[in-house]
Amino acid sequence: MITKILSFSRVLAITLFAAIIIQNLVFKQQFIAATKLSYLGNYFVSVFIFLIIILKKDSHTNLLGFFFLAGSLFKFLLFFLFLYPKFTADALISKNEITTFFIPYTISVVIELRYLIKELSTE
Repeated sequence: MITKILSFSRVLAITLFAAIIIQNLVFKQQFIAATKLSYLGNYFVSVFIFLIIILKKDSHTNLLGFFFLAGSLFKFLLFFLFLYPKFTADALISKNEITTFFIPYTISVVIELRYLIKELSTE
């Protein structure tokens, strides 16, 4: 179980790191605090969701989908609490600000789903 969690967290970290580098090159920006917060928040919440689902897969199989959805809802809650106020402070939301949340969110969800499908279908 530990190797699965470490493998997931390593692949997610490497992919998110590559994405943040590419995003900063494309938008020609420095690592702003909101970008770091978004990537780190998505990373840690995704690892936590994965951990919870792996730990509960034998005892609460009928609730695993709800755990996943609750994790996604939690990510959006964090976005609206911490990032959205910063983005709307100037009354304009740029492409850069939109991608600051949605790129790491999408990458995290895709990698989570890939690993969870692989893990849950081996049973």
